[in-house]
Amino acid sequence: MRQLRRVGGTPIEEAPLWALAILASLLALVFFPALVGLAEGAGIASAGRRGLFALAAGLIALLVVAGNAMQKP
Repeated sequence: MRQLRRVGGTPIEEAPLWALAILASLLALVFFPALVGLAEGAGIASAGRRGLFALAAGLIALLVVAGNAMQKP
């Protein structure tokens, strides 16, 4: 069977905590406009809820990174 792991790379399961934190913050920056756009489309967004959407985006990013980091190789 062909090996899919790159030589010299670090899989997410073995990544240090600081790298996981950087990945989660970058994903939160992607999820925030997506959540705001979905809320605008649904008609439930307002200027006062931007902090709630930022918190939700951070939580979703944290869950995605933690879930992937806990996978078995």
